[in-house]
Amino acid sequence: MNYVENLNLLFCETQEEISSFLDKFGYLGFEKMSNTIFDYINRSESNHYSKNNKQGTEGDLLDTQKPNKRKENNRWTAEQNSIFLDVIDDYRSKIHNKSKNEIKKITQDYAFKLKKQYEHLLNKRNQYSIAKRLAYFDELLAGVGTPDDYLIKDKAYFGIKNRYDNSTKENPARIGRNKK
Repeated sequence: MNYVENLNLLFCETQEEISSFLDKFGYLGFEKMSNTIFDYINRSESNHYSKNNKQGTEGDLLDTQKPNKRKENNRWTAEQNSIFLDVIDDYRSKIHNKSKNEIKKITQDYAFKLKKQYEHLLNKRNQYSIAKRLAYFDELLAGVGTPDDYLIKDKAYFGIKNRYDNSTKENPARIGRNKK
């Protein structure tokens, strides 16, 4: 596996070298995934939890931060994220041209509806967290801000589903926005 450190291209081949690199930097970026890397990622004893793409295509990142038990259980799965992809157009049509307060109320009501409709997938989520994720996904899919404003694992969704008016303004219902 090739990697760059201080603008020098380096090569890493063994699982020990990979582990050392991951412990030092916390992530991998690579062009191809060799069998060594694939085996390392899929080892059951590995402490590296986030597997973004098992095929290992160009630009993939392997996040190796060890989550605490509480956060590990709170991660949104691809299946849960697909709910937001499926409903985003309907949600956006309901909040289009509404006031900030109306958007906040619609978002909470929509989260309640999603919780009921997708109980089998969202059974460990509350209405608050679903509303928070819905507004987050609205901004993410619309391309609000820059990809660096979002979690690494969510960057693939950035700007892939524009709003009707192609706006990239912030969703007033977004809870917990990080201000810089």
